[in-house]
Amino acid sequence: MTVENKHILFIAHRIPYPPNKGDKIRTFNEIKYLSRFFTIDLLTMADEKSDLRFKPNLEMYCNFVHIFPLNRVYGKLKGLKSLLAGKSISEGYFYKSDLYHKLSELLSQNDYHAIFCFSSPMAAYIFKFFGHEAKFGKKIKLVMDFCDVDSEKWRQYANNSTFPLSWLYKIEAKRLAVFERKTNRYFDVSIFVSEEESHLFTQMVPDAKQVKTIANGIDHTYFSPESISPESESTSQIIMFAGAMDYYANVEGVEWFCKEIFPMIRDKIPGVLFYIVGNNPHPRVRALGNIKNVIVTGFVDDMRPYYQQADLCVVPLRVARGIQNKVLEAMSMEKSVVSTSDALCGIHASHGDHLFQADTPKMMAHYILMLLGDKKLSRETGRAARKFVKKNFSWERSMEKLVAVLNNAL
Repeated sequence: MTVENKHILFIAHRIPYPPNKGDKIRTFNEIKYLSRFFTIDLLTMADEKSDLRFKPNLEMYCNFVHIFPLNRVYGKLKGLKSLLAGKSISEGYFYKSDLYHKLSELLSQNDYHAIFCFSSPMAAYIFKFFGHEAKFGKKIKLVMDFCDVDSEKWRQYANNSTFPLSWLYKIEAKRLAVFERKTNRYFDVSIFVSEEESHLFTQMVPDAKQVKTIANGIDHTYFSPESISPESESTSQIIMFAGAMDYYANVEGVEWFCKEIFPMIRDKIPGVLFYIVGNNPHPRVRALGNIKNVIVTGFVDDMRPYYQQADLCVVPLRVARGIQNKVLEAMSMEKSVVSTSDALCGIHASHGDHLFQADTPKMMAHYILMLLGDKKLSRETGRAARKFVKKNFSWERSMEKLVAVLNNAL
């Protein structure tokens, strides 16, 4: 694809490196691909000060990178202030005055073709700038990658929580839905990660304009059983879950699995192990390591050796939005997968052919025991899974659509 090199300002709520969790995987691949055709200035935030060391990794793709540390405690206080002011918590949590000042400086000094925002709270910076810059006459294309319908995620949190959190999450869902509608009206294009998310948004906002679906992809070369040297075979059968372990949906999911499902499997296969692999394990996740045969790894440099040694992967998420990268990664590594239906939205894999779907503890345990007891079936399912994701999920194809959006071709 040949396009004129243009200048875009990319604003993300979380540093797109390392690409080891859902939103960071998507933003990193967006930046990596767009850098072929555009000059990119990046403004982003970092949850951890240690993430500041990844600036050179992003400068490989960007003309300018500025990372603003995000203090979580202060962010929560700002979120509470925003809530008391009648706005959403998210708007306050992700707003930083120093980021706004840098954005104002860049917009005043550069002739940008487009501003690309990832995650709806970033729209607050755009509203404030254009509201205060009356003399700013030149039209800049505004593109919002919502990724998921975040207000629906908060509604799910409310439904799966007890008072007072359920009350708080319900308010956040309502206020964020209002903010999402405002963002869609103001921005030129609204992007979602799956047809399901796009359809949900247009149901919520019947007069929504310029809603586009651009799916996630998977690096089939990196996530490949041939990409790493074989490990010595474990004497125990291993079940694996991979994900950022400070994220509510993942925490809730592994707790449910460990308490409601894993005991049924361990009763039948006493030596079976359950690996919870991912960074920043929440105290509730660390506590699961006290359960017999449950292993919590914490941060690992490379997920692939863990995928390789696993007999199968589970995705027991009861709160899920968009496309789950952990499902695509496991399938690309030729692993058989047992997942809840919520975690399969946007993937459209066939139950029994590419993976197995279960929403109750009894059925999930049934399919796991079936696969652990039938290595031939597990291998065949894993091969079919990799073939499926190679055919249907490509960053190259998805990002070609994104370039077209930025160049007014879609």
